[in-house]
Amino acid sequence: MTTPLTNIDSIRANHPTFWTDLKNGTYLKLAPRIAVRRDHYHCLDFPSQLCLRAIAAARSAYTAVLISKSAARVHGLWVIATAEEQIEMALPTNTLPHKDRRRPERIYRKASLPEPVLVDGTRCVSKARAVIDIARYHGFRDGLIAADSALRAGVSREELTQEFAGMGRVRNSRIVRAVIHHASELSRSPYESFARALIIEADFPWPIFFKAQFKALPGITTALCINNAYLVDIVSAKALPHQRERHQLLRKAGFTVLCYSPRQLVDHPDRFLADLTATISARQKAARSA
Repeated sequence: MTTPLTNIDSIRANHPTFWTDLKNGTYLKLAPRIAVRRDHYHCLDFPSQLCLRAIAAARSAYTAVLISKSAARVHGLWVIATAEEQIEMALPTNTLPHKDRRRPERIYRKASLPEPVLVDGTRCVSKARAVIDIARYHGFRDGLIAADSALRAGVSREELTQEFAGMGRVRNSRIVRAVIHHASELSRSPYESFARALIIEADFPWPIFFKAQFKALPGITTALCINNAYLVDIVSAKALPHQRERHQLLRKAGFTVLCYSPRQLVDHPDRFLADLTATISARQKAARSA
């Protein structure tokens, strides 16, 4: 995160016009002790703004530690951004702060914390613990997205298992175990992980896996495969023209390529599952009657 954050306590002593700049909007106050130039902040995309807000909240706090999605953002793990996302923090004392110290954009969780790590000058839990927290607090879909990203970032499945085992008995353990079991380093994007999570939850009657090798198809990377015949590709409308050659090669190799956009998944997950099921069922029925 390269956008400079300003410690309010230090700048106001050396910057006599700071309060005027804050009032007129030159600076934006992200946390009680942290500000940023508004033009820098608004040059960032929305996920980066959420990350910066998490960093500012942690730097402004005296002892609180970033956990769950907020820690994942600081670590650079995959999190699908939503407008409702709050900054998630916990106190090392395994308690909640007094009500008058809480802020609406933050949520404090009562949790037993390991020794925090420092990232970008902020205290946060490890990547492995962030994944487990997300699965516990936000469910299988968000947990699998983060877990796939963690494996891609070099965290091993054994690290996830050991971190989870060290926590003892916790709520939603079944979800955490499912996330660790299904996690894969072969996912190419958070939306591909999201699609796979939806399919796993739907308990499809066909096997689903990542196909990593395509004979006689040089340059073709992994793909989300169903029943060794259908490839689910999650690609934005803007990027779709750049994937046409790849899709043509896959179709010539005998695969049926089914394309969906990230927006289709996020806005209409049930419709995605229904369309996928209907398409595969219809094609199988046609093949049997041919």
